Amino acid sequence: IAGPAFVLIDNGRGFSEREWTSLRAVNKSEKRSSPSEIGAFGMGSRSYFHYSDVTLVASRGQYGGIDPLKVLPGRHGGWHVSLSEGEIRAEADVLFSPTVAGLCEGFDRMQRGALIRLPLRREQDVLREQEQSDDGQPLAPEITVARAEELFAQWAESAPRLLLFLTSMRRVSFYRWRSGAAQPELVADTNKKYLRGGPRPRLPPSLPDNVTRTYATLREHIVDLSTSARAALSATQE
Repeated sequence: IAGPAFVLIDNGRGFSEREWTSLRAVNKSEKRSSPSEIGAFGMGSRSYFHYSDVTLVASRGQYGGIDPLKVLPGRHGGWHVSLSEGEIRAEADVLFSPTVAGLCEGFDRMQRGALIRLPLRREQDVLREQEQSDDGQPLAPEITVARAEELFAQWAESAPRLLLFLTSMRRVSFYRWRSGAAQPELVADTNKKYLRGGPRPRLPPSLPDNVTRTYATLREHIVDLSTSARAALSATQE
């Protein structure tokens, strides 16, 4: 779990007890009765398993792990403990590097925000799944470093469009920390205040002015568009 990984950090309120419960309940969402919330469909954290067999989270003084395949010996498929414990704190310092955590201004693993680590699914993980499955097939393919680089580049490129729909987020940055490098390198940075006009205009000029006044009207307009209309709108910006 200390090898190549995707790492996500935010400086929001962090995980509440309900969100820790939701993370542990792989088969259901605690937000289903709140359709306006991110995660209402119960697919958010489950999508991590496309890339990793284990999900590690540090948030508001707590450290949790979801390991449904019981990859890690002695962890019993998952855990949720305090970050104040000496041994656990030392493990978190290794897995959640202070240098990486420092890339997100306002994040504090003891007070605010959340840091999620997704160790890439390796060849040995695929072989283990083949041995354990009834049909000899792995649950998902290996995520090599090269494949991770491809996915990372796709996500970084699509960030300006994705940010339009993430109403609770103002900025998203992508960093790559190569093996052997002293520091992470900034690959992409999108700030919502530049999505319209300013030094880095992001919205297609063909959008009507009345739908770009607020994010709510913009989202409503785009959701109502047909697939072909959305494609045409994107093409005008490229």
